[in-house]
Amino acid sequence: MPRRELMPWRRRGEMESGRTEEMWPMRRAFESMFDDFFRGFPRMGMMEEMFGGGTMPRINMEETEGAYRIDAELPGVEEKDIDVSVRGNMLTIRGERREEKTEKEKGQEIFRECRYGNFERTLQLPMEVDIDRINATYRSGVLHIELPKTAEAKEKVKKIEVH
Repeated sequence: MPRRELMPWRRRGEMESGRTEEMWPMRRAFESMFDDFFRGFPRMGMMEEMFGGGTMPRINMEETEGAYRIDAELPGVEEKDIDVSVRGNMLTIRGERREEKTEKEKGQEIFRECRYGNFERTLQLPMEVDIDRINATYRSGVLHIELPKTAEAKEKVKKIEVH
């Protein structure tokens, strides 16, 4: 017996003739309902939005021979609104993106994807970072943080013999 005949919600003639016109209005209604519900969420996904992903800056981290480098995207944030700190082996980037409000043009909001308000991102640093020589610069909406390695970390490469 073909598997499609076991589907109780399908009529036998519907599958054979290819007729599904009766289902289209219901399908369009469901798609419209989901589109309306998810329209308020940014494209990064509902779970990230629910758990604060929308307010955390996106970062890239890379390792070179002498340092770690972090680039954090902070579009629309002014330099004076950024705070970078280290406590123990935790690096924290905090700040605020302020909304520019104009009283001249007040219109009806159609949708909103831009995020405003406070943000914070904390990263665990490798133990071999020289925290006294960390350097941060901000240019064109990107925060660049250079985390120099300690002298011991640069030398601490151990070759493991494979048996």
